[in-house]
Amino acid sequence: MKKIISQTTLSLILITTQFSAFAGRVIKDTPVVQTFMNTDCELNDSCDLKKFELEVYDYKVLFSSEETPSYGTSAKFSYETDKVESLENYAFVQFIRGCVYTTEVDESGVEQKYFSSTREFFGEYEDFIHMDWVIDSVDTDAMYNNGDPGMVRHGFYKYDNDKGKKVYYVQKKPAKPVLYATDLPSGAYFKPQFQRANNNIFEFKVCIYKTEDIPQQTVPNDLNFATPIHCFNWESKNIYDRSQGKFVKTGDINKLCQKN
Repeated sequence: MKKIISQTTLSLILITTQFSAFAGRVIKDTPVVQTFMNTDCELNDSCDLKKFELEVYDYKVLFSSEETPSYGTSAKFSYETDKVESLENYAFVQFIRGCVYTTEVDESGVEQKYFSSTREFFGEYEDFIHMDWVIDSVDTDAMYNNGDPGMVRHGFYKYDNDKGKKVYYVQKKPAKPVLYATDLPSGAYFKPQFQRANNNIFEFKVCIYKTEDIPQQTVPNDLNFATPIHCFNWESKNIYDRSQGKFVKTGDINKLCQKN
């Protein structure tokens, strides 16, 4: 999977597999769209960048009438320039804070919490826990969804052709000066037969920068490497509340992501 599909965890493999195999319904909430028009472009010499946009929606997947739904969030960030030749002048960097964790009831009826999800992060696999803000990247290049070594950095950015098919920038340059990247964070689900819940609680900040300002070699906590042109905040939170018997979207990262 690696960067072509997403920059998330092994749990995403399960969710994407379920999406492709499920013959039932995926129910999407109304998307929330944030748009930045680069009207003050003279301030940072970025007038070839016209627009930066974030579209986010929550969803649930109904596998069958006997099973509980799975929950998650989908994000799409896109930008538009004055011409195709300007597309490589800009790129995304995403920052992340939060975790994935599991809860279940033990034989004595007490809820236990443990961390078992891992993710590829700066070239290594580790527990999917970020108590503090870090750059969201699978390798040491801070650019979100950057291309592999030897490939143009924007190679895994995408666009839709005139037939609505997704095309990677590395395959062919677009006819229109628009590119986008997506994120599908690890989802949440409840298994009643085991009284087990997989939970996620994430905060994100996605920013657009001049590509030349984004370091190709950095460390996770290098948060102030350059000044972004603009940033958007979004989140994905699905926490199982046993007292209510359902997932809720409120929770404290400092508490829920803390290992006991």
